[in-house]
Amino acid sequence: MPPSGPYEFRGIRIGDRMKEAKQKFLSWKIPSLPFKPGLCGSDGIYRMETCTDVLETGQYVNMTILTQKVAQIYVSTDSRTEGDTYDGYVLTLAERYGRPDSIDIGQNRSDLANEFPGEKLRWSRGDQYIKASRDEHAFTIGSESLDVEMDELEKAHQF
Repeated sequence: MPPSGPYEFRGIRIGDRMKEAKQKFLSWKIPSLPFKPGLCGSDGIYRMETCTDVLETGQYVNMTILTQKVAQIYVSTDSRTEGDTYDGYVLTLAERYGRPDSIDIGQNRSDLANEFPGEKLRWSRGDQYIKASRDEHAFTIGSESLDVEMDELEKAHQF
């Protein structure tokens, strides 16, 4: 039976406090010559802050913080990387959280014969979700209400 707690990525959950989440995020990698630790910063306009990193396995990770709490985690698993691939992550998500609540097998945008169709998976628990997209080789952990809040902030600060 899958656990019923909140969704997480490497110990960071939606709603975690900024200070602890940043410490975990920046500790994922040991600084070495080719691998520098991730960066966190704010544009100073929104109440949002972003942390970005590329893990040793090649995954690009972006964590968005809104009003001092984790609001969204985005992980890109490009098919060319070695190590954890999109399929590997989806299997892990299914093992940890059970079957997705929705599966959408749409058409892919490219006409490449060897591409998989545009599979989109979604796990939901209350306000929180995990969305996985084969086209993008990525998944996002987030919250519907925090997404609305981020969108409103971005719209309010557009010129």
